[in-house]
Amino acid sequence: MKKIIATAVVICSLLFAACNTATPEEYFGIAVLNSNMINDFAGEGQLRQLESPSAVMDEKGQVVTGKRIDELNTRIQYLDESYKKLKGLKETEDAKSILQNSIALYDLVLPVYKNEYTKLATAYDKGVAKEELQRQAQAIHEKYAAQYETLYKNLIAAGKLYAAKHNIKVTWATN
Repeated sequence: MKKIIATAVVICSLLFAACNTATPEEYFGIAVLNSNMINDFAGEGQLRQLESPSAVMDEKGQVVTGKRIDELNTRIQYLDESYKKLKGLKETEDAKSILQNSIALYDLVLPVYKNEYTKLATAYDKGVAKEELQRQAQAIHEKYAAQYETLYKNLIAAGKLYAAKHNIKVTWATN
């Protein structure tokens, strides 16, 4: 009986390990490609999104301006889910660089989205004076943009090496 239980435990462990193994493409997608959702962080792109919210349909079927906080919360939810997937990947020697760089990037941006950008989106929705909105946006830029740029460039550099090593076809944006 002990042999049967031991064999069953080994088989379950192997099956679990096999199910838990991500392909290089999955590692790349989660660690590198998902960073596209934050490529406008602390810059003009994020500010433009806050200045020009999406149009949405209200309960009466009328097109109205969407709330910036709703759009931001959708982004935060996506980033939280992406971060959980990222943290769930096993760190292998091969994927170590893209995982560590990606986690460092998320560790920087998620708290800022949840705090400073949430306050800024709420201020936009409340119609706060333009000068105050610009002041808040500038404070975010000054405090985080340089660190973000460094982390993002490190991730992309590691991603390029990883993609080349695994023959993952990628068209990289040129900035």
